[in-house]
Amino acid sequence: MVPECYESFYRRSLADREGFWAEQAELIDWHRRWDQVLDYSRPPFARWFAGGQTNLCHNAVDRHLDGRAEQPALTWISTETGGTASFSYRELHREVVCFAAVLRELGIGQGDRVIIYMPMIPEAAFAMLACARLGAIHSVVFGGFAGANLAKRIDDARPKLLITSDAGMRGGKVIPYKHLVDEAIRLSASPPKRVLICRRGLEPKMPIVEGRDLDYAGLRRRHLRGARRPGADRASGGTERVRRARPSARQPGPAGVRRADRAQAAGHRPRDLPPERPDARSHRRHRRRSRNPSRRRGRSPHRG
Repeated sequence: MVPECYESFYRRSLADREGFWAEQAELIDWHRRWDQVLDYSRPPFARWFAGGQTNLCHNAVDRHLDGRAEQPALTWISTETGGTASFSYRELHREVVCFAAVLRELGIGQGDRVIIYMPMIPEAAFAMLACARLGAIHSVVFGGFAGANLAKRIDDARPKLLITSDAGMRGGKVIPYKHLVDEAIRLSASPPKRVLICRRGLEPKMPIVEGRDLDYAGLRRRHLRGARRPGADRASGGTERVRRARPSARQPGPAGVRRADRAQAAGHRPRDLPPERPDARSHRRHRRRSRNPSRRRGRSPHRG
């Protein structure tokens, strides 16, 4: 988008807030159309697309199957291991639905909490989308965090399941994740009942706790052979938290980010209603990052 078009596009989102976002919302699929574009009856809190029902996983994956099934949907490149993988929308759909079936077999459903403690591998994306598909709340913890820091996040989320890998890589060195998970669970006051492990073959001596630790590959094979596969959850109505985040390892207390999937799927940033006149510095900062994506904080696409 050229700067002039972006400027007018942005200004219209402020001048005709409800009309603009109603148009954007028409670009995605809805299980139930909204009753009201914006409910601002309790300022400063805003509820977008009140009464609507949608699903982030459906809009990210399923709706592209008609007409775009063979187009690339996800590409993974690791400069650490040299590994590469590419998934069409059809292949991505198969992997996400299979991961969701595994989660459901483990008792994960709407409103349950899941911690994802993974390196940047395709299975991490599958896990996030699978949680959204089932209406579960997922908390992504930076892979490689020390056991004590992971334990704090476990106690914050009180998850039913923790998803991890045997190991990750950073700077050419293998970082054993499973050892850190075991330490975190030992320190945690609210440990998960199950740990789902995506093996990469980087840590052959990985310890296994019988009755708690499960191998994802074996469960995946069984569900790929035809076990009943879950569709996208419609019951949440788009108001559940689909993501929890801890912005800083130094942050002393719990921090959660509430994500209303109706607004997020339509492209609206999940925040309180912005002022009529946007903050100029914030606007300029957003435009600088839009022009140069490599400056976006936390961008590290090839790690893991």
